[in-house]
Amino acid sequence: MDQPYQGHTQLGDLVRIDHFRGFEAYWEVPASEATAIKGQWVPGPKFDFFNVVVQQLADLPIIAEDLGL
Repeated sequence: MDQPYQGHTQLGDLVRIDHFRGFEAYWEVPASEATAIKGQWVPGPKFDFFNVVVQQLADLPIIAEDLGL
Protein backbone atom coordinates (compact mmCIF):
# COMPACT_ATOMS: atom_id res chain seq x y z
CA MET A 1 0.00 0.00 0.00
CA ASP A 2 1.27 3.45 -0.87
CA GLN A 3 2.39 5.42 2.17
CA PRO A 4 0.42 8.59 1.25
CA TYR A 5 -2.91 6.99 2.15
CA GLN A 6 -1.74 6.20 5.67
CA GLY A 7 -1.55 9.90 6.59
CA HIS A 8 -4.94 10.89 5.20
CA THR A 9 -6.90 10.17 8.36
CA GLN A 10 -4.73 12.69 10.20
CA LEU A 11 -5.56 15.40 7.62
CA GLY A 12 -9.33 14.98 7.46
CA ASP A 13 -12.34 12.86 8.30
CA LEU A 14 -12.37 10.81 5.10
CA VAL A 15 -10.66 10.13 1.78
CA ARG A 16 -12.44 11.01 -1.47
CA ILE A 17 -11.78 8.86 -4.52
CA ASP A 18 -12.49 10.61 -7.82
CA HIS A 19 -13.18 8.65 -11.00
CA PHE A 20 -14.36 5.68 -8.98
CA ARG A 21 -15.72 4.12 -12.19
CA GLY A 22 -12.13 3.28 -13.14
CA PHE A 23 -11.97 0.57 -10.50
CA GLU A 24 -14.49 -1.45 -12.53
CA ALA A 25 -13.18 -0.58 -16.01
CA TYR A 26 -11.55 2.36 -17.76
CA TRP A 27 -11.13 3.69 -21.29
CA GLU A 28 -7.58 2.99 -22.45
CA VAL A 29 -6.17 4.98 -25.36
CA PRO A 30 -2.77 4.28 -26.94
CA ALA A 31 -0.38 7.18 -26.30
CA SER A 32 0.36 7.35 -30.03
CA GLU A 33 -3.26 8.24 -30.88
CA ALA A 34 -4.27 11.87 -31.41
CA THR A 35 -7.85 11.22 -30.24
CA ALA A 36 -9.62 8.71 -28.00
CA ILE A 37 -11.55 7.13 -30.90
CA LYS A 38 -9.34 4.01 -31.01
CA GLY A 39 -9.57 3.42 -27.27
CA GLN A 40 -11.09 0.40 -25.61
CA TRP A 41 -12.61 -0.54 -22.27
CA VAL A 42 -10.23 -2.59 -20.12
CA PRO A 43 -10.90 -4.15 -16.71
CA GLY A 44 -9.87 -2.14 -13.67
CA PRO A 45 -8.48 -3.54 -10.42
CA LYS A 46 -11.99 -3.98 -8.98
CA PHE A 47 -11.81 -5.21 -5.38
CA ASP A 48 -8.05 -5.87 -5.36
CA PHE A 49 -7.28 -2.26 -4.37
CA PHE A 50 -9.96 -2.13 -1.67
CA ASN A 51 -8.95 -5.50 -0.23
CA VAL A 52 -5.46 -4.08 0.37
CA VAL A 53 -6.95 -0.92 1.91
CA VAL A 54 -9.03 -3.01 4.32
CA GLN A 55 -6.02 -5.18 5.24
CA GLN A 56 -3.74 -2.24 5.96
CA LEU A 57 -6.08 0.60 6.89
CA ALA A 58 -9.25 -1.10 8.10
CA ASP A 59 -10.81 2.05 9.53
CA LEU A 60 -10.10 4.36 6.59
CA PRO A 61 -13.39 6.16 5.76
CA ILE A 62 -13.86 6.52 1.99
CA ILE A 63 -16.36 8.45 -0.12
CA ALA A 64 -16.43 7.85 -3.87
CA GLU A 65 -17.61 10.04 -6.71
CA ASP A 66 -20.23 8.37 -8.92
CA LEU A 67 -20.58 9.82 -12.40
CA GLY A 68 -22.41 6.83 -13.82
CA LEU A 69 -21.77 5.40 -17.26
